[in-house]
Amino acid sequence: MTPFVAELLGTFLLILLGNGVVANVVLKGTKGNNSGWIVITTGWALAVYVGVLVAGPYSGAHLNPAVTVSLAITGLFDWNDVMPYVLAQFLGAMLGSFFVWLLYKDHYNESEELFYQIEGDITVRIQEDGQAKDINIKEGEIFLLPGNIPHSPIRGANTVGLVIERMRKGTDMTDGLMWFCDKCNNKLHEYKFPLQDIEKDFLSRFKEFYSSEDFRTCDSCSHVM
Repeated sequence: MTPFVAELLGTFLLILLGNGVVANVVLKGTKGNNSGWIVITTGWALAVYVGVLVAGPYSGAHLNPAVTVSLAITGLFDWNDVMPYVLAQFLGAMLGSFFVWLLYKDHYNESEELFYQIEGDITVRIQEDGQAKDINIKEGEIFLLPGNIPHSPIRGANTVGLVIERMRKGTDMTDGLMWFCDKCNNKLHEYKFPLQDIEKDFLSRFKEFYSSEDFRTCDSCSHVM
């Protein structure tokens, strides 16, 4: 293996594994969501180990332009080899980032919603870190809801608001419906589906959920919604 290929492959694996563990912990709906910083630091440690193990025997495993340039400045690395090394590192990092995005594409895709409250005040109840949290939006205010956040707008009488969402047509986005226990906030039931018609797609699932006592019974505290 040439030093160029070694630096490219080593950096690729470093970013793939390192950024991959961050995506798995941070993005909603992943198996490792909210598993904590210790998982991220352990994943990055293993990412560095794998990158060095692969590239070390062939290139010295710089895997970072800062390392390459620093070694050249101190006279420990030939300046003629700096550009090939840096180019390989950039290419490896870009490939690693692309594959992380590709693997977690479904979790990146679910987009944000923009709320603009025209008349009256409303509350948007969201799920954050396993807890229900109320966001109060007053008349004239704007609120940008991040993507992939379960939420339920609570609107009173005589309130008017504008909600802007991403167009679904021509994308592979999926929408979801979730219900949470009134007492302990445990998730009761969830649907995931491509949205075609908001009335038909939502109404049929509302009917199915509310007509089923099994769906409305909490597995954690046995409360029935």
